[in-house]
Amino acid sequence: MDKKADYTANRYHKPGDEYSEDWDMTGAVQDLELIYKIGLQLSQEDSFPNWREGNEFKAKRDAMMKE
Repeated sequence: MDKKADYTANRYHKPGDEYSEDWDMTGAVQDLELIYKIGLQLSQEDSFPNWREGNEFKAKRDAMMKE
């Protein structure tokens, strides 16, 4: 049984579901770095994020902003 299947079958949401020093957290770190970079870039923008023209949600958002 591979590690993922073993973990899911025997430890996921069970008493043995505890942090282990041998976990590879590289992917989680990369995700957090990306989220940080996006947040940083958005925080330094002076324009409001917008839907692309023609997107079905743009008209609804624009109407809501006028209320």
